[in-house]
Amino acid sequence: MDIEPVADGALLNKWRRVQADITKDLEVVAQYQAGKPSPATVQRLVSLSLEGYGQSGRARVGLLNRAVDLVITPVSDETQWGLTDHWSDPLETHHSNSGDCEDYAIVKYARCWLPSQGMW
Repeated sequence: MDIEPVADGALLNKWRRVQADITKDLEVVAQYQAGKPSPATVQRLVSLSLEGYGQSGRARVGLLNRAVDLVITPVSDETQWGLTDHWSDPLETHHSNSGDCEDYAIVKYARCWLPSQGMW
């Protein structure tokens, strides 16, 4: 499969914004794990993340994939945000419990990619 690195442009800018938002989300999750008051959205996200806790490999990915699919309702960006394209960070997606294909992918990416972050 041929690949082409993305060096600049709108796609890279969207991805960098989402990466920064994921970092902020992780800070909020860390505060929750430290016992500080947190929004219900954070509590639901952490609770949902336990679906894959103690599992590894395909079992972990399968449980996380199923958990995300059961919680998020598919909706277009146009319907949800009034925009043709909006990439939501994990907490934003969990707050609305809805999103489109890249919102599902971003939540799954963040949760599978960061297993060393406690329950995430």
